[in-house]
Amino acid sequence: MHEQSSSQAKRQALAQRLVVGAGLFGASVGAGGALLAKTGLSLPPGLVFAASLVGMVVFFWVCVVYWRNIDEAAREAHKFAWFWGGTGGLIVLMPVGALVT
Repeated sequence: MHEQSSSQAKRQALAQRLVVGAGLFGASVGAGGALLAKTGLSLPPGLVFAASLVGMVVFFWVCVVYWRNIDEAAREAHKFAWFWGGTGGLIVLMPVGALVT
């Protein structure tokens, strides 16, 4: 039993490190983009598209690894937050959509 919980704790720690690493990578890419915009430089659109595509695939993989390694309580908490966050977002955006049309 102890061996299984230790293995699960290691997998959860790995998943958490992957998510934090992905967040830090995204922050550094955003900061780099802001610096490029401030200096007036721009990257070729093909490079931006390819980098974005690779980034989305890697981040999706990180999310899958994280989701498979968290426990049931954390999964239920995420589903609860996603449901109510999405519902709140829709409630806020519905009047905006009505005003635009």
